[in-house]
Amino acid sequence: MKGVWFGAGKLNGTCLISTVATELSLTDRLPTYCAITSYTVFPDDITVDPYQSHRITTSFSYTLFPGTLAVQSITTTWPVVSTAQNGSGVADGTTQYFDLYGNPTWRKDERGFLVRDQFDVATGAQTQHIADVNTALTTDPPAGWTTPPNGGLHLITDTIIDTLGRPLFVMAPWITIDIGGVATLVRPTQMFIYLDSALENWVGQGYPSSGSAASPCREPARRIGSPGTANNDQQRVDVGGPAGTPLDDRPGADAPPMMQQY
Repeated sequence: MKGVWFGAGKLNGTCLISTVATELSLTDRLPTYCAITSYTVFPDDITVDPYQSHRITTSFSYTLFPGTLAVQSITTTWPVVSTAQNGSGVADGTTQYFDLYGNPTWRKDERGFLVRDQFDVATGAQTQHIADVNTALTTDPPAGWTTPPNGGLHLITDTIIDTLGRPLFVMAPWITIDIGGVATLVRPTQMFIYLDSALENWVGQGYPSSGSAASPCREPARRIGSPGTANNDQQRVDVGGPAGTPLDDRPGADAPPMMQQY
């Protein structure tokens, strides 16, 4: 066996030869890796289309990080959908960029709108997601990528994680709501507490508000992952109070110390 094939097609006309040994039965040979460059579906059987001339093909192209076999970007070109079938009549596509660890970092959709993601290297957990990116507010968009017309809302979701990559706070994009007749900027937020010694997880939700000393994030936490009783199914997790106030009334003495007012 000369190598391992996991796709049909070749990258830039040739297969890629790995420069590192892998755990194969023939360790003296280098495995061969080929990337899929097209995927074709034949929608009609041979009784309708004897020569299989009707083909629906999706194409893929790649760039690699220099000196490696790590994929830097994948561009997917979808089959053309005719205007008669409510399509655009052109081959739309998407492009996805990755970091050296395989995490998807940038994406351009079929209409040119951009998405940006960031990850914690140690745990692989996502720490930020930006939908409809305004490239004027970023420092590392791929070359030539700019915000399309009517785009650029720059909707940020931040995730604070613990050392295991579990979410502690998931903070959605800022929105404006009516509180007592006053337009108020708030950020919908979920909070998580992990009581590992009790095999319990707790989750609460609320909304830190902008421009006030108190953050009214005062929804009760729900216990998940462990049976509860009528008396302890819920316990309040209050992250309100003046800025910088520790989270003192968290359920259980072994709640993570990272859980605090932000």
